[in-house]
This record gives sequence, C-alpha cells and structure tokens, in this order.
Amino acid sequence: MFKYQLINEVIVVLNVTSGNEKSKIIYEGDLDSIAVIRNFLETSYGAFGHIIGDATTPIDLHYAFSSKQAQQFQPKLLEGEDLVKSYNPEIPDNAVT
Repeated sequence: MFKYQLINEVIVVLNVTSGNEKSKIIYEGDLDSIAVIRNFLETSYGAFGHIIGDATTPIDLHYAFSSKQAQQFQPKLLEGEDLVKSYNPEIPDNAVT
C-alpha cells in the first residue's frame, strides 16, 4: 500500500507492493479537492518521464508530489516510504530503451 494525505483531508492511494508496480489511483475525501488533485496528476510527469494519468507507480507518484507545483497540496506520505527509497526503474541491463 502506498498512501498520501493532501489538503482538505484528501487521501491518494495505490494498492501496490513494490515501487515499480502500477496501480489505478484511488481518491478519498472532499470531491471538489479531489477534482483539483486529479487534474494535477493527470497532467504531471513521473520520475522517468511518464505521464501520471489515472494509474501510476509509487515512484512516479512520489516524484510528482515532490515537485514544486505539488507543494500547494501539502503532500504528506502516510504509508509506503520503503517503496520509494530509491528510484530504480528495474530495466534489465540488456534492454533496449
């Protein structure tokens, strides 16, 4: 589980077990605040240049919420800090990227 708390008690959750596991974003809380945060995330970039959209990884969500623009939401990581200790894309050495 990877969980953030944001302004107006909005909670953003990813049901994952690793930093690179992708999951649909779950929002809880005030609907107006959720709409603003959802709009922000749908156009934000993750750590490796991916658009967040409506599903992402803990690494990409953490990167997006660490940006200067995200500070307006006062992001606080509640659960899953161990999933983002390093930003390892887990790409094999012989992979073509």
